[in-house]
Amino acid sequence: MNRRDLLRLTAYASSLVLAGRLPLLSAGRQKSRPRRQQQPARQTSAAKRNIFTEPPAIEPVTGYLGKFRPVATGTMRGDFAVKYDLIRWGPVNNKTGRARNIVSGSLEIVRKVNGRDTVYETVEHRTGQTTSRVTTKLNCRGKLDAVVRWTAVSDVMNGRNAQTDLKFEEHGIVSNGNIVRNNKLGTIESVNSHTLLPQEALLSLLAGDIVKSDDLHFDMLQNGLVIKPNQTLYYSGQIQIPVAGRTATMDCYAQTGYGILPTHYLADEHGRVQLITQQNTNWALKELS
Repeated sequence: MNRRDLLRLTAYASSLVLAGRLPLLSAGRQKSRPRRQQQPARQTSAAKRNIFTEPPAIEPVTGYLGKFRPVATGTMRGDFAVKYDLIRWGPVNNKTGRARNIVSGSLEIVRKVNGRDTVYETVEHRTGQTTSRVTTKLNCRGKLDAVVRWTAVSDVMNGRNAQTDLKFEEHGIVSNGNIVRNNKLGTIESVNSHTLLPQEALLSLLAGDIVKSDDLHFDMLQNGLVIKPNQTLYYSGQIQIPVAGRTATMDCYAQTGYGILPTHYLADEHGRVQLITQQNTNWALKELS
């Protein structure tokens, strides 16, 4: 190949890169062959409004879905109690093409309406090289269950004798957009840019179809310990999910924002959030009452 041909080929490849069509370079070398038709799965994926919807919405739990049975009773409106299994993601098995998933914890949430407050009490257990437990109590108000005050206690325990090696406790209060947090390190004050919602409140909001009609912009309190600002939760359409013995159709909601990986909430036709996926940390609904 002479220098002129090399420059011409380089310019051609660059134009394809800018157009997002680099794979057509190999097709251009074999003009005599008919163009291969795209597979239906590729066409479906390309037609998605949001590239984070499918397959990434279920990709972290593909090794678990075959034995997952969606909960078919109960509601996430009003008072309810739920339990989720924590599903860890592992590298994809080359033979099956599915993630290596293990159950390594649980999350229990109880929601009760008490006068003008809605109270969430949660217990999260995680197991592995270390064992941890986070318990929270969140008092919320208003249509969206905005946080007004909370308490969170985090324990890291010795796996051999279940004794607490490390403990951290924090109390917080929100008033007129001002956040005051107190812990053993001192007092932290900040101002939220949006309504501060606990992640647990998203369950009842999704059950009420509020997000389906309009995007939700908020700041998020996660585990009662971390505030993630400028979050957006929006409806991404329906997807087909292979579960135990059948294929389930679920509504997919995607959350993006500062300090998080894209997170997906997969809800059935009754608004029950069956799966929450976020790459390494995923939740599968186990019980609802």
